[in-house]
Amino acid sequence: GLTVRIAIEAKSGPKHLADINRELDAARTNRGATVAVAVFAAGCAPAGCAPLTLHGEHVICEFDANDPSDCTLETAIRLARALALASSRERSSDIDVATVGRYLEAARNHLKAVTSMKTKLTSIGGATREISAALDTMRQGVMECVAGMEEELARGDHAGKQDVA
Repeated sequence: GLTVRIAIEAKSGPKHLADINRELDAARTNRGATVAVAVFAAGCAPAGCAPLTLHGEHVICEFDANDPSDCTLETAIRLARALALASSRERSSDIDVATVGRYLEAARNHLKAVTSMKTKLTSIGGATREISAALDTMRQGVMECVAGMEEELARGDHAGKQDVA
């Protein structure tokens, strides 16, 4: 098979797009790579780059290392590999760039939708825990009322009989 090189830079903090592009250019040159990938920690990618974007010969993504289901890193690496292989072919002019762009945009939209759904699930989970705690408190209140009624009714005869409504 064909051998290609991809430079990967991991970033734990935010960087401006111009700065990361310079770093990725240097990484490509220093490592003899065709494509460079910048992987930012969640919430740290330059504006407009999350969850995944193609910027020249660079792939920029944002990845949540604490989320085992986050497929952004795999997507970025596979995209970089495909770009590197395509650029090394003799007839890379046969590639339909518009189709590649549509697939990239669709992948970005799917990744954004996944992120949005996870945020909603987190929110729903928090609300569910709050509601469950409130229900437990209400159940406890009901049981305290029942115990109070039972205690009062068990006292037997009172000085005068009272109606219980």
